[in-house]
Amino acid sequence: MYKQFKEFVASRQSNETPAHRRIDTRKVQVECRNRGGNVSLAMVIVNGDYEYGARKLIHLVHEIFLGFLADGPYFDYMTEAFDMNPDGM
Repeated sequence: MYKQFKEFVASRQSNETPAHRRIDTRKVQVECRNRGGNVSLAMVIVNGDYEYGARKLIHLVHEIFLGFLADGPYFDYMTEAFDMNPDGM
């Protein structure tokens, strides 16, 4: 799952993603980290544009939650990890 997660995050920084949804790597750097099975995101803001960084981080987390977890093959994981009712989604 971590490998696919890293690929998903990297895809949001690629030129294949539409410009309005893409994370500009000249402004922020996004990294995935896995420490003992605990996965996290780290974002480094390069040019001091904190508003851009915060907005893109919120959008990325939203896309991870709805795109990677809910619509992907990890729906069961999401409902279990977040103690969600799958019928209520």
